[in-house]
Amino acid sequence: MHDPYTGNKAFTTSKDSLKDSLKKARYMNKDLAGLLSDEVKFKNFVNEDLLPTRVMEIFKNIPDRDCELLWLNPLIGRPENLLLSNLLVPPVPIRPSVAMDVGGGSNEVRGGREERSDERRI
Repeated sequence: MHDPYTGNKAFTTSKDSLKDSLKKARYMNKDLAGLLSDEVKFKNFVNEDLLPTRVMEIFKNIPDRDCELLWLNPLIGRPENLLLSNLLVPPVPIRPSVAMDVGGGSNEVRGGREERSDERRI
């Protein structure tokens, strides 16, 4: 498999500067130290896709004491409440109608058969 980052000096430099900036975090968090020492785990961590379900899981696992670092009051609002998980949609009868141009191609049922509004009537 082709790895576009192999031999790339800019990537190597940025990876080394990232590792240097995480020295204190590595000292305080042993899981992070193991992640940074293994090249394969590090690449997987950096290139991980953040799907909405994964972000929700990460936000739910943030402890209350860390919410205060994010300037969030954990009693009023948590980080997972910042994501839209439910969207209210009004029922069809009370939705506002949308005006369409003549010949817009909408399907209408008239007289028991389906007619297209863009068909010519004879």
